[in-house]
Amino acid sequence: MLDVFIGPIVGILFPRAPAWVSRLIVAALPAVAELVEALDEAKDRSGAERFKFVVTEVSELLDDGLDEIPEWSELDEEQRDRILGGLVELCLFIHRASSTKAKRLNVRRALKKIRKGTK
Repeated sequence: MLDVFIGPIVGILFPRAPAWVSRLIVAALPAVAELVEALDEAKDRSGAERFKFVVTEVSELLDDGLDEIPEWSELDEEQRDRILGGLVELCLFIHRASSTKAKRLNVRRALKKIRKGTK
């Protein structure tokens, strides 16, 4: 289901991106979102510690599979962490933006404006 939304977004933002990019994001987002949601409730760590933990977990989860992609294996650890950190930030943003009905309405309004701008 996420592929229905993410595929077109990736296509608009990165028209030359291969199809596997959106499939990778679709595969990774649920796992990242689950970790973000669980850790957002945890108060025993600072925000930076929670963020680093999620990036580390996601790295371990995805690294083996991503090593099959030549471009990924050519990146150094810092570059990989920045990419995965961006993915975590995106999930955290989505989690917090959709946590209440009022916030969801604001997101819908914003999406309408974005859609109008892309036509």
